[in-house]
Amino acid sequence: MRSDDSSLSQLLGVLGNENRRRIISLLETRSCFVTEISERLSLSPKVVIEHLTILEQAEIIMHQTGSNRRKYYHLSHDLEISIRKIPKEQRIVPADPNPEHQYRDGLYQLHQLCGAREYLSAEMEKVDMQIDTQLEQVLNAGLHAGISRNEIMVSAALAHGVQTIEEIMSLYSLSQEEIEQILLNLVEQGFVTQNEEKYTLRDSMRVS
Repeated sequence: MRSDDSSLSQLLGVLGNENRRRIISLLETRSCFVTEISERLSLSPKVVIEHLTILEQAEIIMHQTGSNRRKYYHLSHDLEISIRKIPKEQRIVPADPNPEHQYRDGLYQLHQLCGAREYLSAEMEKVDMQIDTQLEQVLNAGLHAGISRNEIMVSAALAHGVQTIEEIMSLYSLSQEEIEQILLNLVEQGFVTQNEEKYTLRDSMRVS
C-alpha cells in the first residue's frame, strides 16, 4: 500500500462501498474473472469493472491473464481491518414496553430473512449452472461453425451486458485493434448494433 498521509483515508473510501467489500470477500476465496464476479454477486459487468478498476488503483487487487486470455483477479495483499467505535457517553436505550415481544418478533423476522436468503442463493446457483452450460454450448457451436475463439469471447461479453471496447479489454487480453475489428465484422453481419461507442447484441441473432 502507499505510505503517504492520505493512504488511510483513501483506503477507507475504497472500502466504504458495500459492493467493493463483497468483491473482496469473494476474491478472498478464489481468483475470478469479471463475468464470474458479475454472476455470483448479481452485478452488471460494467459495475464490476468499475469497482475492479478502483480496487486495482488502490493496490488491493491485481490480475493475471489465463491461458484462455481472460483476466483473473485476486487479492494482492492479505487484508485485515479492525475498527472499533468507542462512544464518549453511555448510549441511552429507550425503554420498551414489552421487550420479550420485540425479541421474539425479531427472531421471527431473522428466521424469515435467512430462509429467503437460502432460497435466493439456491436459485442463483441454478442460474449460474445454466449460464455455464449455455456458455459451453455457445463455445462448442461457434467453434464447430468455424467462428474464431476471439470472436466468440467478444460476443459472449456482449451477451453479459458489456458494451464498450474498454470493458471488453478489461475482460480479455485482446488488443484494441483486435476487438475493434471483431466488432466491425459483427456489426456488418447484423449481429451487433453500434450507438457511438456502445455495442449491443441484436434482439434476434439470426439474420435472414
